[in-house]
Amino acid sequence: MLSHVLIAVDGSPPSRHAARFGLSLAEQLDARATLLTVLHKPEVIPLGPMATSVVTSGPTEAELESLRGGLDAIANEHPALNVQRVIELGQVAETIIEWAGKNQVDLIVVGARGLGPARRFLLGSISDRIVHHAHCPVTVWR
Repeated sequence: MLSHVLIAVDGSPPSRHAARFGLSLAEQLDARATLLTVLHKPEVIPLGPMATSVVTSGPTEAELESLRGGLDAIANEHPALNVQRVIELGQVAETIIEWAGKNQVDLIVVGARGLGPARRFLLGSISDRIVHHAHCPVTVWR
């Protein structure tokens, strides 16, 4: 039986459709639901042996507020369901997998972004990594 559904949201249309599916499923099963958004951590990128490095910036407070608003909008589509909203920093797939393991998640729901074969080969697929490394079942919404 499913008691906790983790829904990874990145703002893309497939992600929003996956969120609706995951929330509906959690509501039908009377399960806990968590909406999780993962943002990349700020990084130090060296420019070369003679140059300094560049530090990528983290999210601004305005960006975080916008993300919270987006998660609230998705959660508010299911008012009968108590939905936890979480924003984490880290590598996306690894953070989702770790969060699921630490929080007794029974199912992870993610959207497929639809990368073509060449981009998937070069960049990898977040949903693919989650499917292969998660401790629990994963549903990928296309």
